[in-house]
Parts: sequence; structure tokens; C-alpha cells
Amino acid sequence: MSDSKEDNLFEKLKNDVDKAKWELIAPHHERQAAFIITNDLALEAVGLAMARDESNYVREWIQQKKLLPPTEEQVSTWEEDETEFNYLIVQPYVIFQLVPEDLQ
Repeated sequence: MSDSKEDNLFEKLKNDVDKAKWELIAPHHERQAAFIITNDLALEAVGLAMARDESNYVREWIQQKKLLPPTEEQVSTWEEDETEFNYLIVQPYVIFQLVPEDLQ
């Protein structure tokens, strides 16, 4: 992929990041396509690696427990409260992370 196309894809992904509560992400979790990432990763960077099929990065994040499906305990908590997430759709997946409390 040329640098220009890669820059355009990164900018598109960056612009596609949005906020949601769990109810919007839940259907994707039910089809096992939703993954939470830690706040030290940038959604658009993870999305770019996934879109470019850079499995070495994805595998490393999974091994480091930085990219994982949410646990049922997390899901129960999110169903009960008003937790907000930043999320990004990278077909067929949805990646999301908690909105830091100081930014809400």
C-alpha cells in the first residue's frame, strides 16, 4: 500500500472513531466480533493493523492481553451502568475501549 493510501486509510479510521454505550456494541459481542483494547493503544492504529491484516501486531496485542474479547463479568457491569466507549468498526470486527473518566 502506498504511503498516500495508507495515510488516507489512517485518517478515515481516525474520523470513524465514535462513542457508544454497551447496547450498541452488544450485538457485535454476541456474534463474537467485538474486542476491547487497552487505553495505551490507539483505536485507529489497531484498526489500521487489522485492515492491513498485520497479524504479527494483532497476535502480539492478544498475547499481551491488550486486545481481547470482553469477559462476561465486564459485560454484566456494562449492561448495568452508563459506561461509554470509543469504538471503531473494521469489518467484520468492532474494536472498542473505555472512555477515560477524565475525558467524559
